[in-house]
Amino acid sequence: MKTSLLGILRLLGQVSERCLVKTDTKKCMRCLNKSSTCTLCYENCPSGAIKMDNTDDVISVDGTSCTGCGICVNVCPACVFWLEDVDFQTIIKEVGDMDRVTFSCSKGDCDIQVPCLGYLNEAVLLYLASSGVEVELNISACKACENRTAYDLIHNYVDTVNSILQTSGKVNNVTIEEDGALKDTEPEQLTRKFMARFTANSTTNTDVNDTNPRQSLFIEALRKLDCASQKTIHATGVPFGNINVESSCNGCGMCAAICQADALSTIEGREFKLEFRPAMCTGCGLCSQICTQGSITMDTEIPINEVLQGDWRTVVEMEKVRCEKCGEYCIRSADSNLCMFCQKNKEIEDTFFS
Repeated sequence: MKTSLLGILRLLGQVSERCLVKTDTKKCMRCLNKSSTCTLCYENCPSGAIKMDNTDDVISVDGTSCTGCGICVNVCPACVFWLEDVDFQTIIKEVGDMDRVTFSCSKGDCDIQVPCLGYLNEAVLLYLASSGVEVELNISACKACENRTAYDLIHNYVDTVNSILQTSGKVNNVTIEEDGALKDTEPEQLTRKFMARFTANSTTNTDVNDTNPRQSLFIEALRKLDCASQKTIHATGVPFGNINVESSCNGCGMCAAICQADALSTIEGREFKLEFRPAMCTGCGLCSQICTQGSITMDTEIPINEVLQGDWRTVVEMEKVRCEKCGEYCIRSADSNLCMFCQKNKEIEDTFFS
């Protein structure tokens, strides 16, 4: 039996100001760091619904243009976007106990229709494949679609998933059908019965989730595949990040304060510790951008065991000394026993009053 997920939402987005995509702009990298040049959502939105105010860098979504494709949800590393009427768990529930499933948008012949194939990210595909489901994506309509952005994203997601499956010895790969059958029918009409059925299956909350559902799905899939023996996984195409911190770190703690994923934490006492949790890191790179010392760089490899276990890793550990001027405990600089504030005051005094 064929199931349609939000085929009518394309129409709904065009005739109503009710926006299909919800946002939490406080998480946006451009809002947190004025020097950020991230424009991934803006560049990848196929309908041009995402607007960017050049004055204050605040993003917004035009509800009359948004088609609810969900591409912004996947390309944003800061989890700013989510769909109000569908989530990843809804799609997985629709698959149910199928051994094989074909996905497509409303234009393709398939088992399950989704708003756009660009919403089926590597986490959803890997979870289904790790559960023994053979997955096929009918992308026959993608090249001629206004959502042309999804075409490259789909290929990247599938390449990532198949690489992981092959490494783990899994047979069921995710396949792409580029010349599959297309439907010559009109889009579904909006009905109360359809919306009632869909809403009953949806698990999306109206508020922003504290956890990252994409990361959670990916971790569940890795556990199903028993990937613990694999030491690392390449950062490209996965919803995680990893960092390296150089000895030039001055312990200011700005990286931990600005991290929206809670992947960084500081421990203050007679010593300073900066701890990092790969299982929470989204790889947005904001910590690297905000670091005044240039001490943080993004790593290309993600440690599998640390992701699976959710462990914290100490990336910086420095002993504190008492500032010889103000008496507060501080991290010792290379050439003095002054805290950062007293050192800065000394530099000003030396420049203007010596």
